[in-house]
Amino acid sequence: MTDSKLVRPRVNKILYTCAVFVFINLGLAIWLTYEFFAQSDNSVCSINAVFDCVTVAQSEYSVLLGVPVAVLGSLFYFGLLVGILGVIWRFPFYKVLKFLRPNLVLNLVRYAAYFGLLFSLYLTYIEAFEIQVYCPFCLAQQVIIIVIVGLLIWANRIINSGLKETKVCEFC
Repeated sequence: MTDSKLVRPRVNKILYTCAVFVFINLGLAIWLTYEFFAQSDNSVCSINAVFDCVTVAQSEYSVLLGVPVAVLGSLFYFGLLVGILGVIWRFPFYKVLKFLRPNLVLNLVRYAAYFGLLFSLYLTYIEAFEIQVYCPFCLAQQVIIIVIVGLLIWANRIINSGLKETKVCEFC
């Protein structure tokens, strides 16, 4: 089979781009974790009464089941990053758990990203209708998770079309 028919190089480019966006969101989540624990009245992303990270970070909605939402976000994005980079760098996940093949890892990452998008939409709802204050870094994260989901859908479509065309699964 010729290299021009292989989809892995194209998918890896998309996944690298996706990893960059995940890394940005990981950085934002770590910053928001700092904001939560610093409990400062001042913040880089506190612009005015409408856009204020401190108000959002100190709201009753900033903790879920006793864990700060920002910490959950940091762990979430770290997991996505490990999954994406593991597939790109061909980490043998199957040696950890026999059923974890690259295609399954990518599907788990994609479904986790769907969940992350839905959770982000929920948080946006909370900011808009409950707190009535927006966190600019949270909004940036929410836009970026949409981009991440789009990139993962695109990668999945390329994998599926390559499988139909060549009958070779490069991610199995």
